[in-house]
Amino acid sequence: MSIILYHRKTEIPNHLNDCIAKIRQYSKLPIYLITDSAYSNSDIEVIDSKKYQDLNWLDEFYAGTYYRNDKEYHMWKESSYRFFFIHKLMEEKNLSNILTFDNDVLIYENPEKIIELISQRYNGFAITPQCDYEVVMGMCFIKTPNDAANVSNFFSNEYKIPQEELKAKYPGIKGNIYL
Repeated sequence: MSIILYHRKTEIPNHLNDCIAKIRQYSKLPIYLITDSAYSNSDIEVIDSKKYQDLNWLDEFYAGTYYRNDKEYHMWKESSYRFFFIHKLMEEKNLSNILTFDNDVLIYENPEKIIELISQRYNGFAITPQCDYEVVMGMCFIKTPNDAANVSNFFSNEYKIPQEELKAKYPGIKGNIYL
């Protein structure tokens, strides 16, 4: 069991320290932060995202997608990119049963209990719903590196599809589909 946090492309926000402190209030689980920024905190292991040079294709790939001209899409792009980096880290460290969540999320429960509960009810992957037809990265459980690979592969396969085609492919989803 571990927790993986992710932050790239912008300055590390102050609330990240609050997020880590809150986790430490309830648990001593290993915490990893994948980032491209300089950051130091003795309570976590900082992983330099630049070491995963085999993921450099993501920006080039993104440039060829439907969303390439959407300047406001940065948050959604990085939110989906995180799965590729998490997959790499899970493989590298042989991690399983991980929780990942946005670094502005504060937990008020022992994350080990959360992981145990989710792992009993879901096979491989679970993500927080925002409503009946939409999920957000508030919190996500990934059981194995293979499960992380499945999510990354989904993004790779669906990324180039324009909104109207995605809506036709997934007719039960209302609103925009952000990958």
